[in-house]
Amino acid sequence: MVLYTRHSAQFSAAVAAFRASSSTLRARMQDATQAFLVPGWQEELSRSGAAAPSPTQQVVSSGANARAGASGVSLIAAAGTGGFSGGLDPSEHGRAFEFGTNIVKRTPYATKSRKGKVYVVRNRVTNAQMPRRSRSGWVAYPAAGKIVGRAAALYTAIVAKVTHDSIEGKTR
Repeated sequence: MVLYTRHSAQFSAAVAAFRASSSTLRARMQDATQAFLVPGWQEELSRSGAAAPSPTQQVVSSGANARAGASGVSLIAAAGTGGFSGGLDPSEHGRAFEFGTNIVKRTPYATKSRKGKVYVVRNRVTNAQMPRRSRSGWVAYPAAGKIVGRAAALYTAIVAKVTHDSIEGKTR
């Protein structure tokens, strides 16, 4: 999820100031924003995921990160690259856990018998462990809705402060 700049004049000005600043200032702005934003985003994800089923919260909150850059602020969820004990890859299946699936769909798949003969299983529900469909998401979208205002205000404030400090000659 990316905060778009067209909705706020102050946020647009902060992004323009970020783009116009030198690379060392940009690095300081990114570090300061990430230092405050990442813990807040992870906390909001865990709070929002408390009502969701346990696997959904675990998959979506794995690899949670936030980035600030020339395009604004990005909130990242379900980007974990380390798989779970059963082999589930969060970055590959995060969308299904966040927005749900058709849990009564029967998907045929091929398997082998104990004697080695290949056959097709047709009448088995394969998505039963997933949450039901939800357009508004189960964990990340509700959490992003709660933190998006704080993230925009924080980004704007940090860009203004770092720019002001550099004009005065202060460094951190």
